[in-house]
Amino acid sequence: MTRRLRSVATIVLAAISLALLVFVVGMSFAGPVFNTQVGILFWFLVSATYGAGHQLLGRRAWRRRAA
Repeated sequence: MTRRLRSVATIVLAAISLALLVFVVGMSFAGPVFNTQVGILFWFLVSATYGAGHQLLGRRAWRRRAA
């Protein structure tokens, strides 16, 4: 997979993850969600999205410094 395709795939997965996160936050208005399995999924998706974005942006910043 080329770098461009990897970053596009990361963006698509981040958008899907964001949609799920907004859905879970919306569900929290109806009752307790964050102390169930859905809450575990929420925190997993938050951390995975953050880690992927941090890694992607960190690589770009490192390449700019090296050039």
